[in-house]
Amino acid sequence: MTCLGLEVGLWNGLGYVSQAVGLETTEASKSAFIFSLAVLIVPLLDYIVGRHIYARQWIGALLAVAGCAFLELQ
Repeated sequence: MTCLGLEVGLWNGLGYVSQAVGLETTEASKSAFIFSLAVLIVPLLDYIVGRHIYARQWIGALLAVAGCAFLELQ
């Protein structure tokens, strides 16, 4: 169980580091939009590995990305 926690921490840490590096070359609003795409990518990856994704999950993910796009992109 500890190894799984370490793996999650590693991926989370890599995400923060890549976001910090990305902020050196792009605007914060674009960076926030790109990282909000995780809301869409996680269900997509679940679907690829064979997990059943409900329609309400797809709708929620799409609405979250659309809302962030309206707020962040000009």
